[in-house]
This record gives sequence, structure tokens and C-alpha cells, in this order.
Amino acid sequence: MKFMSTKTKVFIYFFLLYLIVVPKPAYAYLDPGTGSYIFQLVIATVLGGSLFFKSGVRKFKDIFRRKSSGKIMTDSEDAD
Repeated sequence: MKFMSTKTKVFIYFFLLYLIVVPKPAYAYLDPGTGSYIFQLVIATVLGGSLFFKSGVRKFKDIFRRKSSGKIMTDSEDAD
């Protein structure tokens, strides 16, 4: 089952190319602090996402540790 015909894909590619190549005046002003704010958002997103993923993986591992050993292993027991 086809999602889009070839003609539709070609039209979309040319339209996107047109939007990228043909410049348009923005009439916008970016405050000097905007770049810093965007940088902070990117860093916070990456760190928050990695922490969320790490805690999810830890909970997932704990589920299987409980089933196999019958008890919950702590971080100090993992080092042994």
C-alpha cells in the first residue's frame, strides 16, 4: 500500500527546496540573551532526558533482579 504517489513526493521536495533556497526578510529581532536561553534549553533537555532514561533502565533492571534473586540489590552490593 502506497502512502504517497511519486508526483506528490516530487512536489513536496521541490516546495521544501523552494522554501529553503528563496530568502524572505524576517523583520525580527533576536535579543542577545536569546542564544544563551536556547543553549540552556538544549542542555537541560539533554540532561533531563538522559536522567529520565537512566532511571527508567534502573527500574527495569530492578524488576528482573527481584525475580531472579528474590531480593532487591543495592548499589553497595553491586560493587562486590
